[in-house]
Amino acid sequence: MDFDANCSTFENAPLSYAWDFGDGTNGSGAAVGHVFSAAGSYPVTLTIEDSGGATAATQRTVTVFDVAESFADDFERADGPIDGWTAYAIPGAWNLSGGTLATGPSAEERWIWAGDPPVFLPERMVLTFDMSFLAPGTDPLVGRHAGAVFCARTPTHRYAPDARGYTVFYIDRADDRGLTLDRWDHGALTPLNPPGGTPAIAEPPSTLRIEVEGPAIRVFADGALAIEAEDETYRDGLFGLWVWEANHVRFDNVLLGVDELPSCGGAAGTRFLRGDTNADGRHNIADAICLLGFLFGSEDDPCKQGIPRCRDTADANNDGKIDIADAIKILGYLFTSATTGPLPEPFTACGLDPAEPADSLDCAAYAPCAR
Repeated sequence: MDFDANCSTFENAPLSYAWDFGDGTNGSGAAVGHVFSAAGSYPVTLTIEDSGGATAATQRTVTVFDVAESFADDFERADGPIDGWTAYAIPGAWNLSGGTLATGPSAEERWIWAGDPPVFLPERMVLTFDMSFLAPGTDPLVGRHAGAVFCARTPTHRYAPDARGYTVFYIDRADDRGLTLDRWDHGALTPLNPPGGTPAIAEPPSTLRIEVEGPAIRVFADGALAIEAEDETYRDGLFGLWVWEANHVRFDNVLLGVDELPSCGGAAGTRFLRGDTNADGRHNIADAICLLGFLFGSEDDPCKQGIPRCRDTADANNDGKIDIADAIKILGYLFTSATTGPLPEPFTACGLDPAEPADSLDCAAYAPCAR
């Protein structure tokens, strides 16, 4: 982090600049650089002495964030207060509920940030999350209204004086119904899909995917491109979720990180492990059982909802289909691997589905390879 006191003014010529970085270390000089060894808030103090012997001091608090290439949370843990996230201002407003992150019904706008402390993500990234409204918004002019923010600088709210970044949100409001991508600059909002809204999207999408690459920002709604804009004002930063007042919302399957973006305009992909149908990062008998549940189980079988998030995991023999032969392939590897051999890659390590043979299966989200 760089610190610069060259804009200071004096009655006499400056004699010395002494920096106390608040972490037990010090520096000197009008302009200095310093690396903090851990995330946290540090009171940085500058003391200046001029040639006449007069001194003056000023202090500012500097917040340092962990830098992470990725972050993932499927919220599959016991109901109760959320952990691993940083809620802004309102204790108890965000909670784990039924394997999701829930908030509301809300009497105010609510914000929460990925990581505790919040994690700082790189400038080239893919962000995906599920969002569902549990009830209509009680404000008839606005209706359902919630979204996410990325490339943010501070873990507060969008109207804070030092706030900046981008937000993607859904709203029922007649003037801008659908999805909007905004850039926000210290409280001022600029639509990047002017005038805002996506008239063709009349209902909130279940899954949103945001891709940031070079000058491009792309927003996909349930797999279809909804917004594409070019804006390089901000890159890297924090990721957060927010809910407007009078809304009751659940979020799930948050995956943040560089997810093998294409280098030349090709389709983006999600890394996965073939055969890991229950997405626990391991290969065992539970994967074959999960696949059989998907094929033949009752409608409330959890694998009927889990496998569609990454169908490629279930294509164990890489023939472009999901059928009983895939369960047999998994069982063959587990119990007769000496003769049947391993599954096709990506199997030994996280990777993308090979271009050949081509198939129509997809992988929208796979948590173990995003961590």
